[in-house]
Amino acid sequence: MTAVQNEEQPTTIIESNNGFNLQLKELWEYRELVFFLGWKDVLSRYSQLYVGITWAFIQPVFSVVVLTIVMGRLAKLPSDGVPYPLFAFAGTLCWQYISTVSMSAHSIGGASGKLMSKVYFPRLVFPLSLLIPPAVDFISGLSIFMLLMLVMGYSISSNIIWLPLFMLLGLITAFTFALWFMALSISFRDLKQVIPLIIQLLYMTSGVFYSNKLVPEKFQLLYDMNPVASIIQGFRWVVFGTGHPPGWHLGLCIAILFVAMVSGMLVYNRIAKSIADII
Repeated sequence: MTAVQNEEQPTTIIESNNGFNLQLKELWEYRELVFFLGWKDVLSRYSQLYVGITWAFIQPVFSVVVLTIVMGRLAKLPSDGVPYPLFAFAGTLCWQYISTVSMSAHSIGGASGKLMSKVYFPRLVFPLSLLIPPAVDFISGLSIFMLLMLVMGYSISSNIIWLPLFMLLGLITAFTFALWFMALSISFRDLKQVIPLIIQLLYMTSGVFYSNKLVPEKFQLLYDMNPVASIIQGFRWVVFGTGHPPGWHLGLCIAILFVAMVSGMLVYNRIAKSIADII
């Protein structure tokens, strides 16, 4: 006669969160859910394999072609001695990742809201999962970018060893924007109509298609405090070796970004307590 052993199931105690607890330990326990939600969006985007892959390649190339014709040929904007298609491609790669994550903050409603109203998990899972799908597009775009550099005979700078740092800063920046856009969208539903305008303003002020040398001296510090501009400028320095190496301006930008990220996590966690009742 065999004895039946009853394995005790782990018990989760949901305590009241005043919003100042980031629940980082609990968030680590739900890391598989972060990957699952992000990968689910990747699979849905690439469910039609050829269409998904083709769009991932066409989107950055189309943007670069338009910028090259309008800004490079017609407006004749300087590109720091780098062929303008490569110059614009570097800025577009960084921008599309950050903007895609930011625009995806709208997904806090719909199916996401229904899931959060039925199942408990740390609310930071959703903004973290948004970082995964655009990463696939970024890798696809980066492969085209490297191929274009090879075709045009432009060698990669020795500063490439700093690439992981700026990729990490790009992840943090995208995550920070997603936090704030989600928090504001939950509290003020009508603000969803303003978010695309904010993103468009960032696009125009972050040097995606122009050199930072065109920024007037009196606005240079304000320009350097823009994390998106600092990432794009740093990425070009890493790949092309152009411009000045990162200095105290980058340190100031990282400090601002850290404060914005932590405060965004606190605000989002506080607002997300009642998210199931709002959505």
